[in-house]
Amino acid sequence: MASRTHHQIVEENKIGRWKTKTHYEKNKKEMEHQEHFFRNQYKMIYNDWSVEKNKIQQEQCDMIKYFFAKASSIVEDHRVKAEKDAKFIKLQDKRIEEFLEERENTIIRAHEDRRSRRKHWKEEIALDKKFDTKLAKLMEKYFTK
Repeated sequence: MASRTHHQIVEENKIGRWKTKTHYEKNKKEMEHQEHFFRNQYKMIYNDWSVEKNKIQQEQCDMIKYFFAKASSIVEDHRVKAEKDAKFIKLQDKRIEEFLEERENTIIRAHEDRRSRRKHWKEEIALDKKFDTKLAKLMEKYFTK
């Protein structure tokens, strides 16, 4: 009778350890997946930023070439040219500022989302640890006698 009870307890302990291990592995895989997802998101944002930066630089270069070509082919008043250049620079500065502001907002939002999810993961892990501790205490209470 005692041998059967002991055998039953051993089997229940194996099952409990297996469930705990399975739960741990599932959480580990989920966290690895989330980490991979966020790393990819960061790379995409960075790549988009680089493409947009290059595009703006190319537009600036093209506009400068255009203005130089126009200035050499058309004789215009120095004051008018200075005003056009100032408007161009102001426009480009405004576009760059808008781009940088939008980029910062996007990155900050992504970072805050990531921090929020990380906090959620930590809370889930803490709850899992509390559960595992309580389960171990309960099993110890009933099966160590």
